[in-house]
Amino acid sequence: MSLRSLREELESRQVFKAWEIEENLDRYFCRPVAVLFTAAFLPLKITPNQVSVGGMLIGMASAFFLFGPSYAALVLAVVLLWTSEVLDAADGQLARLSTRPSRYGRIIDGMCSMALFLTIYTVLGIGLYLDTGDWTYPLLALAALFAHSFQSSLYDFYRTEYIRVVKKREAADEDSLQALERAQRDEAAGQSLGKRLMLGLYKSYARRLARTTPTYQPLKMAIEERFQGGQVSESFAARYGHEQRKMVRWWNYLGSNMHLVALSASILSRRPEAYLWITAVGFSAYAIILTAIQRGPSGRLLTELRAESPTPDPAHAGRPTMAGVR
Repeated sequence: MSLRSLREELESRQVFKAWEIEENLDRYFCRPVAVLFTAAFLPLKITPNQVSVGGMLIGMASAFFLFGPSYAALVLAVVLLWTSEVLDAADGQLARLSTRPSRYGRIIDGMCSMALFLTIYTVLGIGLYLDTGDWTYPLLALAALFAHSFQSSLYDFYRTEYIRVVKKREAADEDSLQALERAQRDEAAGQSLGKRLMLGLYKSYARRLARTTPTYQPLKMAIEERFQGGQVSESFAARYGHEQRKMVRWWNYLGSNMHLVALSASILSRRPEAYLWITAVGFSAYAIILTAIQRGPSGRLLTELRAESPTPDPAHAGRPTMAGVR
C-alpha cells in the first residue's frame, strides 16, 4: 500500500480527528509523520497497544537526558519526546486500520500518557532539587503535575464533546460516567482483573471530567434528553459547531503539543524549572479564564435547547435510539 493510498484509507475511515479542531502541530507535523510509522507497522503486525507502550517508553527515555551535560544530550531529549508524541498519533491510526478502536485501547493510551508525564515531572523535581538543594522544586513539580492533569481533562473533554456532537452527531456518550457504570455492572462477569481495574480507573477519570466541567454538564444532559440518547439533528449540530468551534481551538492550547513546545524550549534553554512555572501558573491561569468564557456558548446552546419543542426530531421518529440498541 502506497503512502497516498494509506492516507486516503485513513481519511475514509475517519482516523483523523476533525481537522478544524486539531492542534496545529498535530495537523501539520505529528499526524502526517505518524502515517509513515503506521505504514511501517502494518506489515509487521504490531498492535496499537504495543505502539502506545513503545511510545511511552521512548518518551520516558528522554528523562535520562533532561539534565544532560552536553547540548547534544538536550537535543536528544527533545527528539525522544516528539517521537513519543508522533507514536501517540500512530497508535490511533493503526487501531482504526487493524481493528475497531476499543474503550480499553483508549484507556491504555491515556495511562501511557499519564505515566510519561508523571516520569517527566518526577525527574524534573528531583533533578532540580539535587542541583540546587531547594525543596521548592519538588513541590513545584507536584503542583505542575496536578495542574497538568486538570488542564488535560478540560482539553480532552471539550474536544471529545465537539467530535461527538458535531462530527458523529451522537447524543449519548459511551464513555460517560453513566455508561461506564453500566459497563461495570453488565460486563464484570466476563472481564479479567486487569480490565476491571482499567474500567475502574476510567470511571474515576469520567467522574473527574464531570467535576471539572460543572457549568457544561446541564447542556450535556439536555442534549441527551432532547434527542433521546440517539442522533443529534443536523440543525443543532450546526449550531453547536458554530458556538463551540472557536472555543475548542482555544482549548487546544492546553493540549500535549503546547506542553511539549514549552518543555522543549525549557530544556534547550537549560531552564527546566521554567516549564514547571509555565504549567503550574501560566497554563492554569489560561484554563481558568477559558472556563469562564466557556459559560457563554454553553449557556446559549442550553437556552436554545430548552426553548425548542420537546418533540423528538422527525427524522428519528419510529427509529430505535442508540441507547436502546446498546
